[in-house]
Order: sequence, then structure tokens, then C-alpha cells
Amino acid sequence: MPGGILNGFKSFVERVVPKNLPIPGVGNSDEDEKKDVWDKDLHLYNREGFYYVLIIDSNINDLEREQEILEETGCNVATASTGGEGLDRVSKDKYDLIMIFMDLPRMDGEQTLKNLKASAVSKCRDSKIYAILAETDKKGDQYYLNLGFDGIIRKPTEKCVMEYIIINHAPKKMLPEDERTLEYIKKMAEDTKRLKRCDVRLSWGLTNNENNLDVYKDAARKFCKKFEPAYNAAMDSLFLNNKLGYMEAVREMREEARSLGAIHLADIFDDHVNMAKDDTFEVAQKNWKTLLKEWRYVVTGMADWLGEPEIVPSSFEQEGIKSNGIWISESDMRERVEDIITALLDDDQEYAASMMKLLLEYDFDDLIRRKLNRGSRLMDTDTEFAIEIFRTI
Repeated sequence: MPGGILNGFKSFVERVVPKNLPIPGVGNSDEDEKKDVWDKDLHLYNREGFYYVLIIDSNINDLEREQEILEETGCNVATASTGGEGLDRVSKDKYDLIMIFMDLPRMDGEQTLKNLKASAVSKCRDSKIYAILAETDKKGDQYYLNLGFDGIIRKPTEKCVMEYIIINHAPKKMLPEDERTLEYIKKMAEDTKRLKRCDVRLSWGLTNNENNLDVYKDAARKFCKKFEPAYNAAMDSLFLNNKLGYMEAVREMREEARSLGAIHLADIFDDHVNMAKDDTFEVAQKNWKTLLKEWRYVVTGMADWLGEPEIVPSSFEQEGIKSNGIWISESDMRERVEDIITALLDDDQEYAASMMKLLLEYDFDDLIRRKLNRGSRLMDTDTEFAIEIFRTI
């Protein structure tokens, strides 16, 4: 097409087509094609009608965000803040897609779904229905699928996930012909959902890592590889009552976790920093298992997403060593630990190792077992440090 005619066509299109609506073959410069922005936009072609969505959510802030995301795609969105209000809407209007928050007041999401399906006046019997779950909801996806929902959305709602749901269910004639954008949204949605299962918000992490998925993956990989040395550094300081060392180690991991979008883990790190700072160090010592559980949960989930589960060391599984079920007395335990210390001081590593193996077969308090496991791993590499840990038992 000659340049003058092409420019005239572009001018005409800009006047009659809604702004920002993608036009196949028009307005995509080479520079735009090279951009690798993760937050791509979906715009439905709605000249032949709308895709109608109903959102039922009692959290007004979340409801407004969910509505805004879907309206930006070109959907026609209605809202309700209670299950009763939602049922009233489906009796009057037909919606292609319904999203129901599970923690609704009075009539919760599960009951709203049952009433909607049983309603004789509902105009939405063929609608796709998604469950919106609170961030703290630990029920598996299959639980809600078994109830009859067509899919799951976990808060905080992510733009790419909402867009991908629309891509899956909107009529094909409404979808843009830009396959690259569609595939990119699909990939981002799948990554976002996988990471959210291990309490990581990908969108948050990307904004802190140049909005570049490769940069983010490198940071995530380093974070996972750092798990063992960082955890050892923190726990060693904790067990040796080194408050400043513990605060320094935990504060560093807090910033890295937050940068990656592991917000819940970062909050737990922050709690431990404050515990140490406020002279309640013993509280941190009693609550280290909560920290370990979430930390391990995040790094194993991220390593699995990276396709590199081997980067998370298996040594920490020693925390769950099966015992003979017998609780050893404190005096007997301390006597055996003293024998191990003596053997190490005499450079009798073989005897110390055999004594440790027998000792670890018994049941202990979690804190004692952690110290014994840590010390046993250090006996060959840092005998003096191992002895220092054993002396705190």
C-alpha cells in the first residue's frame, strides 16, 4: 500500500476504532516488536457484542481492582458484594463468566454456587464459574473443582491470570490476532499460578528485577542456592545467642525475599528481626520452625518452577530423621554429648561419629535435634565450631 494511502488509512482507523485497540498489521513498528514487556495488554474486539462478566466479592478494594482489570480487556463487568445480590443479578441478566469469592459473609461462596446451580430462575446455567480464593486459603485446587467450579483464582488477583481466563473462554472472534501476545499472556499466567502456590507473587518480583523474566529467574536461582549457607548462618547465630549476627543474616534474607515477591516469607523474616531487636531473642529461638517451614516451602517451590529441584540441598531433610521412638533423659543425653566433645578434642573423629549416630536414633526436642544435626555435619569440616554448638546443648 503506498505511503500516502497507508497514512490515510491509519488516520481513519484512529478516528473510528477505540484507542489502544490492537489492529492486525497496523501500528506495530519494529521497535514495538522488540519490546519484551511482561505486562502485555489484552484487548477484545467487541464491535460484535460484549463478553459479560459478573464478579461477586465482599472486599470492596479487591472488587474494584478485579473490575478494573477486566474492563481494560474490553469485558462488560457487573459486580455484587454478597451472594444474595449475585443471585439476584443472575435471575435478571445473563453472564458468560461468573467469579465468586469464597469468603463471602452470611452466604459463603460454596453456598452461593449451590444456590446458583439450583435456581429455577437463573439465566446463567451455562456460564463458566470461577472460585476466588483468599491468599490464606490452603485448600487444594481440586477441592473447589470437585464442588463444580470451572477454575480457581487466588488473591491477590493478577492481571495476566484474569486475562488468560478471558482468552480461554471468550469467543475466538473477539480475541486479537496477535498470537505472540496471547502466548505471552498464557506463559505469564501459568508461571504466576505456579509461583503463587509457593507464596510468591511473580508480578511483584518482576517489578524489582527490571521487568525481565530472565533476570528474575537468575535472582530466584541465586536465592534458592543460598538457602543452605544462609539458613546455617542464621541458625548458628540463633543457637549461639549471637543477636547481632542473627539480625544481620535474617535482615539480608528479608530484603531478598521481598525483592522476589515472597511477601509472606519476608514478613516472617521481619518478625524475627524485630524479635531480636526488641530483646525477645528467646521468642525467636522458640519460633524458628515457622521460619524454616515457610523458607523451605518457598525455595523448593521456586526450584521446582525453575526446573532445577536439585539446587535445594537435601541435607535439611535430616530434620525429619526417624527415631526409635524413645525419649532419652536429659542427663543421659548431655553425658553422651560430652563424650562426643571429648572424642573430638582427642581427634578421634571415628568414635565421635559412631556415638553421634547412636545418639540421633533417640527422640529429642526439635531445637536439640537441630543442634545435633548441625554439629554432626560440622564435625569433619569445622571441629571447633561443632564443639561450640554442642556446648550450648
